[in-house]
Amino acid sequence: MQPFEKKQFTKKIDGKETSLYTIKSEALTATITNYGGIIVQLLFKGKDLILGYDTIQKYIDSSEKYFGAIVGPVCNRICPAETKIDGKMVVFKKAEYLLHSDALLSTKVWDTKLVSEHKIILTTSLNGELGFPGNVKYTVTYSVKDGIFRTDITAFTDRKTILNCTSHPFFNFGTGQVLQHQLKINAQQYLRVSENCVSVEPEDVKNTPFDFKKMKQIGQNIHEENEQLKRGIGYDHCFVVTPDCEQAVLQFEDVKMIIKSNQKGMQLYSGNWLSGFKGKYGRAYDERTAVCLETQGWPNACNEEKFPSIEVGAMQEYQNWTEYQFL
Repeated sequence: MQPFEKKQFTKKIDGKETSLYTIKSEALTATITNYGGIIVQLLFKGKDLILGYDTIQKYIDSSEKYFGAIVGPVCNRICPAETKIDGKMVVFKKAEYLLHSDALLSTKVWDTKLVSEHKIILTTSLNGELGFPGNVKYTVTYSVKDGIFRTDITAFTDRKTILNCTSHPFFNFGTGQVLQHQLKINAQQYLRVSENCVSVEPEDVKNTPFDFKKMKQIGQNIHEENEQLKRGIGYDHCFVVTPDCEQAVLQFEDVKMIIKSNQKGMQLYSGNWLSGFKGKYGRAYDERTAVCLETQGWPNACNEEKFPSIEVGAMQEYQNWTEYQFL
């Protein structure tokens, strides 16, 4: 597969120009746009391993899908759409919940520096948008080395705030649905969700459809009669993982991916809401044609006292690194 044409990703948004950048190793080629820090292509063994679009306008028109985007300041759901930060109540919006911070980072045009053919750095900032406290400077570094694609997300704040960012690639190592992809998640527990799919409490995976401690097909248990699967319309749950070690393995045919990160959570999303639109190469993106494995802190931690905190103090740095090793 050939890289996309740069002209298809050139557009001015609020006076800033979007573009397309490529980094590569002998094994991997990653193509990034500075709109939302989106990973547009991830080429390995002649395959594009992620879903997405072939023009910038399509990403803009479908920003609520978050294909390959950087998500923050806080990913996943905050429910209710408010929380107390540094002793003050912050109301983000009048809604049942806030999802992915209403695409604040995912729709920004980031400043970009192509460091080398192996590394690119993107920077942007937010200052009080949606009520998130602080002037927060964000840096995302994408790099490739041999068969490893790495994402580093850092943020520095001048006030106490909450931060829980993630990268949101939609993986598919073949075509069609991903139910035959083999998946392993090194987790003894996952987080149960409420009726509106908000994380509420840990539960052991043993004897549940959420037991991925050994490799199995994503679709092996997805149709079982299970309250949690009904609430997510499939898998849309965070798994409790151990930082700084191998957290998940995804495999289909001749492509194998190993994920490591410094995060305590990994959101498994089985593409339940994909439906009725076309992506790259004219492919139809329908239900369960992708799987997401989003490294992050525990969702809704700002409203759950027993969850690990996502507060970051003034003049402190937030870090999320993730390595995707392809074999």
